[in-house]
Amino acid sequence: MLDGLLDVEALFDTVERSAFRLEPLPRTGPPVDARDLAQDLAQDLVLHLPWFDAVRRAVDAGRVVQRVRIVDRPPTPYQRFELSLAPFQAEAGEEVRFLSAPVARDLSLPPLDFWLLDDRRVVTLDDLGAQVISEPAVVLRMRRYRDVAWRHAVPFDRVAD
Repeated sequence: MLDGLLDVEALFDTVERSAFRLEPLPRTGPPVDARDLAQDLAQDLVLHLPWFDAVRRAVDAGRVVQRVRIVDRPPTPYQRFELSLAPFQAEAGEEVRFLSAPVARDLSLPPLDFWLLDDRRVVTLDDLGAQVISEPAVVLRMRRYRDVAWRHAVPFDRVAD
């Protein structure tokens, strides 16, 4: 059953036990120039401060927040920039791991960006927004994807170019 389009950050506040994201990072994003990396990082952190606060509140309340980011080998400049955010996510309490795109393909993981909330709701993310799905078969499939991705992913401090 499709429950409709929602604001993901507002939905995150409804999590009772756990939130997991499988996030295939795009090959490209906003241009990242090595000279401007510090400025880009500072701007990105300012934009993400509300997210970091939401994660901190969730973790402080006893919830688990996990993410597996899928990246190319070697990571593209944009993906390296995204990798640089991992320590800040970890500091907020989010458990972040990485999985190479070839391994994700070998494991038959979908190129789908989604959140699994409390093992009972799936939030798919795309250019059109977020859709919440609570259909048991979809939730079960996404739980399996989560388990496979988490088991094969590595912590951000073990990611090498």
